[in-house]
Formats: sequence, structure tokens, C-alpha cells
Amino acid sequence: MGSFLSSPAPSSEGQHQSDAILFIHSVADWKSHFDSVKASNKL
Repeated sequence: MGSFLSSPAPSSEGQHQSDAILFIHSVADWKSHFDSVKASNKL
């Protein structure tokens, strides 16, 4: 986990924070994608 990040953060705390932000964004993207797929399947 985290190996997909190209550039290392200056501090481990900053790295952890950016990881959390990326994780939250990816979950939000997946949820919105899942919701749109569910909506289109209802049609």
C-alpha cells in the first residue's frame, strides 16, 4: 500500500496525511461511480 505514489513526502506525517487524503478521494470516487452504475441499472 502506498507504492503507487511516485514522489516521497518530506516527512512521514505528511506522507501519511496525503495517503489518507488519496484514500478518502478514491473511496468517494468509487462510491459515486457505484451509485451511478446502480442508477443506470435501474433504467
